[in-house]
Amino acid sequence: PKPMNIASLAKEVVAEMQSKSQELGIHLLVTVPQVEPPQITADSDRIKQVLINLIGNSLKFTPKDGTVSVACEQKDTSILVRVKDTGMGIRSEDMEKLFKKFNMLGGTYLTKQAGQGSGLGLYLSKNLIELHHGRIWVESEGEGRGSTFSFTLPI
Repeated sequence: PKPMNIASLAKEVVAEMQSKSQELGIHLLVTVPQVEPPQITADSDRIKQVLINLIGNSLKFTPKDGTVSVACEQKDTSILVRVKDTGMGIRSEDMEKLFKKFNMLGGTYLTKQAGQGSGLGLYLSKNLIELHHGRIWVESEGEGRGSTFSFTLPI
């Protein structure tokens, strides 16, 4: 772990993923406050891995002409990062399954996805955030209403 700027890292990851989002026809945006949040002490490679996973999942489950947005802000003694999409959303009964090892959600849309993954991305992301003394969670108003994956890291 070293001092790092999470807002700069978020901008970098979004820039790297722009070509994929354009290929899919999805708008990918990043929002940081006018005054960038303070630095955190973290392993930037691991936090980048979490961001890539969350943004990649949002791109995978958001239809063409949808939007994926990444936002960073300071909340008390933590930095809050949100990855919000206008994708398929998540049923409330499926939310608890998301951060478990080898768990992927079923359903017609997901089963049609080519190479949908191993079911480890969110599990690993959760472990990486917790190793940094942070917290990760998901919110969704249900199917067809998008979802927001959020995590906090201490300043």
